[in-house]
Amino acid sequence: MNKTIDSIQQRLTDYAHGLSYEYLSTETVHAAKVRLIDTLGALIGGFFGEPCRIARSLAAQMQSPNGATIIGTRMKVSPDLAALVNGTTVRYIEMTDVYHAPGSFGGHPSDVVTTVLGASEYAQASGRELITGIVLAYEVFLRVSDVFRNKGIDHTTLGCLATATATGKLLGLTSAQLSHCISMSVVPNNTLRQVRLGNSSMWKSMATGYAGRAGTFSAIMAKAGMEGPHLPFQGSAGWCKHIAMHDFALDVMGKPGVPFKILESRTKHRAASGATIPARIRRRWRPIFLQLQIPVCPATSRLRCSECLRRQKHRLQSLAS
Repeated sequence: MNKTIDSIQQRLTDYAHGLSYEYLSTETVHAAKVRLIDTLGALIGGFFGEPCRIARSLAAQMQSPNGATIIGTRMKVSPDLAALVNGTTVRYIEMTDVYHAPGSFGGHPSDVVTTVLGASEYAQASGRELITGIVLAYEVFLRVSDVFRNKGIDHTTLGCLATATATGKLLGLTSAQLSHCISMSVVPNNTLRQVRLGNSSMWKSMATGYAGRAGTFSAIMAKAGMEGPHLPFQGSAGWCKHIAMHDFALDVMGKPGVPFKILESRTKHRAASGATIPARIRRRWRPIFLQLQIPVCPATSRLRCSECLRRQKHRLQSLAS
């Protein structure tokens, strides 16, 4: 192995280069299409949000006829600016999908979708290449989410790495170029969790677009010949030690016989921040709990005994249907 490339960087590079549409099951392809449609719906809902309008106004001053489209307009800008605007607009109304596997870091993996879509347009990629790029970005995002533990870092950090990897593949980067692209995405682009704590600012929406822009620009720079830092993950001052806070491996990734992680994300039925979803579910089901005489705390609507819910599971499902 090249001494300037660590094992995680090499693993992501090899995986991205080896993944092809033919490896995707019918279910995986369908899931990617659903996430694409769902994400575009979220973008429509957020189009007139204030941070989205600001981002569009800035991008409109730097149009590029050979770039990527700002969705909802006839403007084309550089693909990294398109990622900024479209990603911001998608996140504005809290309708992007969620991932909450037990023990995972979580996040909103569909943050990657419009960035990959813009890169596909810029690269004049086929529909199959677009679907493969979306599946790849989800795979990187969610496999890293499964091993990431640092609650001081925002999940958009994972989106930057995921979009850089998928965009690099779509732009046709060589293995060496893609390795540098990955390095340039993880070393300088790590968003603090403060973006979504306390009173929400415009930057909560902007963080997704900003991460997409950084990932896309990493791929563009790598294609132009720029080299990234050596040993970005496992170096003495690398991502594992200072961002992930531990070393890890990505031994298992989607392939024939191993389900792709995109199948484990969940789309939302209503606009809601992830932290509020359990409360919304409790409010919806509380009348049924009371009808079944399952003990419920009147102050919090929480079940007092999870064993009650387990015993009444089949009856609850039949009543709900």
